Amino acid sequence: MRRGSPGRYRIVHRKCAQSRAPRSINSKGVIAGFYEYYLANGSVGTATFLRSSSGNIMTFVPPPGSETFGVAFGINRAGAVTGQYSGDDNVIRGYLRTP
Repeated sequence: MRRGSPGRYRIVHRKCAQSRAPRSINSKGVIAGFYEYYLANGSVGTATFLRSSSGNIMTFVPPPGSETFGVAFGINRAGAVTGQYSGDDNVIRGYLRTP
């Protein structure tokens, strides 16, 4: 969602996303979350995103090899993001992305 005038919100869509899940917002208004999308083989992948308070959206992949599953769960005031990812070995690991 995007904040409009005080107390009003609107939904923000990512064109390729099947679903969106904002998970955390910090005191600067930056939102961390993830979205689902279809892979070339028809399965569903997830990608993490950060949305700035001005509305700019940046996606990122946690460590290499986790292109099909990455989730952001939290963000602090400094912009550090925590989450989890799974690589080709299907082992779920946590990550910390620093600004």
